[in-house]
Amino acid sequence: MNPQGTVPVLDCDGVVCADSDLILDRIPQGLVSGGEKLLPCSMKENITSWRRGINEMLPIGKNAVLGGDKTKLFQKLMQMDAMVNAPYLCGNEVTIADCHAFPFVWRLNTEFDLDKTCPNLQKW
Repeated sequence: MNPQGTVPVLDCDGVVCADSDLILDRIPQGLVSGGEKLLPCSMKENITSWRRGINEMLPIGKNAVLGGDKTKLFQKLMQMDAMVNAPYLCGNEVTIADCHAFPFVWRLNTEFDLDKTCPNLQKW
């Protein structure tokens, strides 16, 4: 289904969207029923900041998972840990930020056990 042969992929009425950022952008625009609740206007700036931070962390995390230097990764994760506004990343509601962050933070937690270094992300 995905011309790039990767996931995620979403078929929207015959239009294939194969980029997670684009998929997440489309969900609050009515792609999914109730999706607009994932991008409340009052949290938009915070959500954007989280998504930018996750995207900046991706190449650093990939390098660390593949055996590279973990120092930069843990510095970035500790910055992000301080930003958690529990119980979810941006406050009391699940947002697009949570959807964006979860697969990456979950993977890093399985690789590096974030319990001691990033307790807020671990609890989230």
